Amino acid sequence: MAITLKTYGEFLETVPDAAAVINRQDMFVVVNIQTEALFGQPLNALYGKSLEILLPKSAAPFHAKLVEGYFAHPKMRAMGSGMAIKGRHADGHEFPMDIMLKPIEFEGDLYALCMMRDITAIKEQEAQLQRALAREHEQALTDYLTGIANARAFHISLEAEMNRLARFERPFTLVYLDLDHFKVVNDEKGHAEGDRVLCTVVDVVKLKLRKTDFFARMGGDEFAILFPETTSDIANTLINNLKKDLAQAMQQHKWGVTFSIGVLTCFCPVDSVDELIKTADELMYEVKKHGKNDVKYSVLGSTKT
Repeated sequence: MAITLKTYGEFLETVPDAAAVINRQDMFVVVNIQTEALFGQPLNALYGKSLEILLPKSAAPFHAKLVEGYFAHPKMRAMGSGMAIKGRHADGHEFPMDIMLKPIEFEGDLYALCMMRDITAIKEQEAQLQRALAREHEQALTDYLTGIANARAFHISLEAEMNRLARFERPFTLVYLDLDHFKVVNDEKGHAEGDRVLCTVVDVVKLKLRKTDFFARMGGDEFAILFPETTSDIANTLINNLKKDLAQAMQQHKWGVTFSIGVLTCFCPVDSVDELIKTADELMYEVKKHGKNDVKYSVLGSTKT
């Protein structure tokens, strides 16, 4: 027995998605009950109408051309093929929709089967996943206590700056900073007070940083600062001002903490990020070994500006 539009319509009542058949004139000739449920349009209001009635008004200027183009080159378009489309409910609200299109023939005439699905829940799940991934990425690069970047993030930023130096010959300065006598605060006043010290250091430093600078906690009571496009003379001024403000903050709280700082200005590429950080770290430890509470400077490469 030949399949007719009537029997095809009866079959479409058994599928879970909204389904309709339109002719070349873009008029509904078959519509199932799920279409009424999805769009809030009574079936008798859809027959003989354009598919445009189920789409946002913004689609109207393009719809007729799209239908004409589809019938000129009919082909199967599966669900999930990636075309962004929205549906419009009878109450006016719009929702993300996936649509399957398939050319079909009845009695020598060409029609298009349209199967439509509300993907609001899918889109929300995708958005939740993206937000979760973004949070996970941020947490992986953020120090849990102070909220600034962690050592991993600093490695990434420093590597990018090293690549920029290699390409454009723009110097940068790396600062490695360690808190003197921090263990005394932890031991005598408790870890909560030690955390306050670390957070105060972060607050003071952040006030002194330029927008282009990058600040990170490298672990424990050690921090690093990256000053892009910064020569040793400029770094000297920045560090002196910073050290003065840090000392004042420590004195206000009577913490007895001072700072040993290694400052390395780089004019030429080095082999690795780890090598560069190690060099700055060694400068800091030189200060530690010779009385603490001071700054040691060094330069890699030419000092031309």
